[in-house]
Amino acid sequence: MKKLYIIFLLLSFNYLILKAVDSSISAQELYKQFLVQDSLFILSEENNPQAALKTSMAQEQIANALHTDSLIMKAKFNKSSAMCILGFFDIALKELYAGLKLAEWETNFRYQRKYLQAIARVYQSMNDMENSNIHFEKAKKIAISHKMYADTISLNYEIGFNAIFLMDTERGLAIIKNNLAVAKKTNNLDAIFLGLDNLSNVTAEIGDHEKALNYELELLNYPEAWKTNYYKTGVYEHFAEIYAKLSRWEACQQYLDSTFKYANLIQSNDWLFECFKLQSMVFEAKGNYKEAFASHQKYLALKDSVYQKDYDVKMAAMATIYDLEAKQNQIQLLEKDNTLKQNQIIEIVLFGVLMIGILVAFFILKQQKEKQKLQLFFSQQLIQSQENEKKRIAQELHDSLGQNILFIKNQLQKNNTDNKLSLVLETVDNSLSEIRNIAKDLYPNQLEKYGLAAAVENLSEKVTQHADIFVSADIQQAEAHLSKQAQIHIYRIIQEAINNAIKHSQASALRITALTKGNVTEWLIQDNGKGFDKTMLAKKHQNTFGLLGMEERVKMLGGKWEIDSTLQQGTKLIFNLPNN
Repeated sequence: MKKLYIIFLLLSFNYLILKAVDSSISAQELYKQFLVQDSLFILSEENNPQAALKTSMAQEQIANALHTDSLIMKAKFNKSSAMCILGFFDIALKELYAGLKLAEWETNFRYQRKYLQAIARVYQSMNDMENSNIHFEKAKKIAISHKMYADTISLNYEIGFNAIFLMDTERGLAIIKNNLAVAKKTNNLDAIFLGLDNLSNVTAEIGDHEKALNYELELLNYPEAWKTNYYKTGVYEHFAEIYAKLSRWEACQQYLDSTFKYANLIQSNDWLFECFKLQSMVFEAKGNYKEAFASHQKYLALKDSVYQKDYDVKMAAMATIYDLEAKQNQIQLLEKDNTLKQNQIIEIVLFGVLMIGILVAFFILKQQKEKQKLQLFFSQQLIQSQENEKKRIAQELHDSLGQNILFIKNQLQKNNTDNKLSLVLETVDNSLSEIRNIAKDLYPNQLEKYGLAAAVENLSEKVTQHADIFVSADIQQAEAHLSKQAQIHIYRIIQEAINNAIKHSQASALRITALTKGNVTEWLIQDNGKGFDKTMLAKKHQNTFGLLGMEERVKMLGGKWEIDSTLQQGTKLIFNLPNN
């Protein structure tokens, strides 16, 4: 009922705005309408960004009618904020830079600082930390020059976070810690919460989980700083995640129970699917494989639901920006597809639960020595489930969603007689390209059509073009000995090895080879990177899900696995597989 009331108000005020422009009603009345729209924007910004976007566009229309720069800056800022929430970062940047130019023309330092900070956060969302820090530093300079000291605390946190992302870890941590000390000194509870939570997150990211836990525990001294259910959900989830990384499963379960409680209270599927992911890890660690698989399937279903909801909201907002409400038939087709997807997911979950139930019954009848075999089978089922899910999503992206967007593009081109829809066509082309790239990453069609050697060659060329590493492969002779299923697993192993080399090795070259010797083929993936100390391999292997996944795939193929690495002498990944 509340949503219907908001929509009614929006439609009513939009009508009044158009009428005001046509009949030249008083500036005072228009200004009152602007303030009402601003209140509606605040009400809907977080929970209904699509409605917030419509409201900000109405605000901009009023501000332009009044020819008031301060109101135009306010409207543009609101508009860009809604666009950022919806994920339209490129369009948001254009609005923000236009607003910044106006603020500089008007020498309005308050809005200059706001626009610079907003631009920096957009670049941060786009993982462009260098541009992000440039604009954060400019915003900080303005804040200090004009005695906006309260604003410098949030800016310093962002600058420190970016420094850590850019591998300047010591400087970044020092900035955040100094900022936290100032926040404690002034008893700024919001800044204390933000500082401790950020320190916990970044120290966990660099692998110091004990220190991350200590920072999170310090938050217990400031319960008034996270008294809302939303904050409680986030804090308890962080506790559970850290305890999981420390393999302290009882403590993890304790905080996970609290996270479930508050995530349900705020009705947040975003938090709930993370909860089910952690719950699956807890069950698996305790040997409860049936419950682990069921929780993992709930995680997949909820994650798909959240991503689909975000996509639906963004598509609706695109229609708002470009006035594409006439394409409602296509949206209805997408909704039917979504219903079909949900039914498919339910069938997969029910089938998975049934299968795991049978396996667990079999497990109870066997002796303790069979536990290791069941755990291996669980891993195989989980990997296969993930492969099937990737293939299904890739096919649906290409066949269903891609075709719908292509149909929209064709219809736009037919009606694009005055070239006013060029930006829409460009956006549709970008969306098609992105969908194809996602589909290829999920399940490369070369693997299906042309085999492993072609798929690996394509992957090598792609990585060489887009990363600072030269990748080459010589595996054609080995392909004849592999089944289709084995080719998928080997492709995933190679894909994960390349990703690890890009992230961690600092290598300039990586070579993939396969040599058949009798009934066995030896696979070698070797880089010339910095390597690592072999004494740390056990700990690295235990805490790295990528290595665990590769080893499980090799075991599934009946092979043997070995990692050989020395500091400053690169890393070799060797696995031997029997020929079919």
